[in-house]
Amino acid sequence: MSALVALPAADTWSAWLEPAWARHQNPWSWYVRPLFLLPLAAAAWRRSPTGIVVTLLALATSMAWFPAPDVVDPRIAEFIAYERAWFASAWGPADLLGVLVVVTLVVAYCAAFWRRSPLLGAVLLVVMAGGKLAWGLTGTRGAAAMLAPALVGLVVCLAGVGLAAALGRRQERARATASASSAPTSARESEAPSSR
Repeated sequence: MSALVALPAADTWSAWLEPAWARHQNPWSWYVRPLFLLPLAAAAWRRSPTGIVVTLLALATSMAWFPAPDVVDPRIAEFIAYERAWFASAWGPADLLGVLVVVTLVVAYCAAFWRRSPLLGAVLLVVMAGGKLAWGLTGTRGAAAMLAPALVGLVVCLAGVGLAAALGRRQERARATASASSAPTSARESEAPSSR
């Protein structure tokens, strides 16, 4: 049994998504989408389920945010044709496993920031970017078109996570210093009544 799941009404979905696929050929779409991992991390850090859901919805719809280009890069057109064919096909065990891995990685990424572990979040960023590139490059030569956007997105996201982690450590040190400097004052105030 090679095909386990066929997406319902694939023709209807294909027609409905046609304008989105055309707009997704805009290179700006490719550069912006990886950057959603930064607000996703911020929402998880703030422990905001609403922020996480809104960010994921924005990510899902962002493929249609930019106008369809007048001239399409042939590599982008080839990769999008590959993605469209994959979405429209009946999914076998390998496809279902791939979807499960993606969902698991996104959940783990959110959990890393929820639990205040930017290092684990950064590692997961690298794993997700590498996985997307590997999936595309094994399927079509057109995936080379996403190499620059994926690498730029990865560098920007890693820099953002590193900067946020450094600022967070600085704030923690400042709070610890303020707490330590106020402790002797509090101790003197608590001792004052007993000395009278």
